[in-house]
Amino acid sequence: MPYSSEYPDLQDWDDPPTCILWQEFRDTLRTIKKIGKLPDEHQSHDHLNKQVEVDVDQAVLDQAREGFKRIEDDQRLKGFELVWFLVDGFVLYWDQVRSVLS
Repeated sequence: MPYSSEYPDLQDWDDPPTCILWQEFRDTLRTIKKIGKLPDEHQSHDHLNKQVEVDVDQAVLDQAREGFKRIEDDQRLKGFELVWFLVDGFVLYWDQVRSVLS
């Protein structure tokens, strides 16, 4: 997580141009696409986020599981093995580069 240039002792969590090391982020996504796992040098920042458990209705979970399984089965029939990665964060929609996964 980059630090604020204006306040060097604070990490910059919310300003899209500077809160993510964009090139590193894109490189990580490309590596995941290429090898199907996080690169060895990847460091998570999840421990810095507040982790709150949220109750989810079992029917919603079952429906999501079934949907993901259908997609996996369809792709497997086409000769592909899917590896799922969830990328979370509202700031990600700001990225100005459109070829993240190319």
